Amino acid sequence: MIVRSRTIACLAAAGFAAALAGSAIAQTAYGEFRDPSGKIWTPENVGKDGRPVPYEDRAFDPRSQVAPASQVVLQRPRAQLLDVVPVTSGRNGSMPVVSVDVSGLKAGPEGRWHAMLYVTNNSGALIEPVVGCRFSNNGQMVEETRVMVPAAGPGERLGAAIDGPRTEIFVDKLDCRVLSPI
Repeated sequence: MIVRSRTIACLAAAGFAAALAGSAIAQTAYGEFRDPSGKIWTPENVGKDGRPVPYEDRAFDPRSQVAPASQVVLQRPRAQLLDVVPVTSGRNGSMPVVSVDVSGLKAGPEGRWHAMLYVTNNSGALIEPVVGCRFSNNGQMVEETRVMVPAAGPGERLGAAIDGPRTEIFVDKLDCRVLSPI
């Protein structure tokens, strides 16, 4: 049943949905089939213009993905000063010393998930933030990373690129929180 489902999915992706009724298709091996012209199709060559479908676009059941969470990955990225904001921590107690934002979770060309981490020092002191990030898929943690952000001066907003797991493992969410200073 699984082989038949994959064959049907490959046919639809390649634009051969109408060929299913013709029964001129021969299955060659697990996940492969030969169309009426004799071409052998596999998950690696089914795509637009015969190019492979990128990992981030391949269909699968995210609940069945097994990605064992290994040890915590330590990252020390270079950070770029983006802006200087008003120092707001401590005035009314509602603003944290450090705030973080994450955006742009995407698959990179070298086969790893990437995102941009933005760290803002809301205090009047020099700080060296540590941020904990969790890459997850369908609520299951895929990889945990600890990001050692370079020192940020009073009111500085820094941007740093962070790396995640390989793109063979699907990631649909990235959550980051400040570990230090709190």
